[in-house]
Amino acid sequence: MKIDAEGYDFFVLKGAVHLLEQRRIVAGQFEYGSGWALSGATLQYAFSWLKNLGYECFLLKEGKLYRPRIEIYGEYFNYSNYVFCEMRSLPLIEGMISGTV
Repeated sequence: MKIDAEGYDFFVLKGAVHLLEQRRIVAGQFEYGSGWALSGATLQYAFSWLKNLGYECFLLKEGKLYRPRIEIYGEYFNYSNYVFCEMRSLPLIEGMISGTV
């Protein structure tokens, strides 16, 4: 699933809740930036929401995946790309995970 909804990416995710609950979406990507502030969405809530559905989120930077420490950096609203992956599929992408940021 690839989402580019100019700040409304989280609302697209919420609209796909039944597919996510059923694990019909194995992985996806969404953009994060200043539009999130305007839409009232937060990255921290999106991470928590996806985690409760059985997904883990990663920062996609220069072709590598990183586990972000959102609790340290908080909401920064700068353009970034994030990837989420269903927990049971994590072994398929372990080689792409380059650490924590």
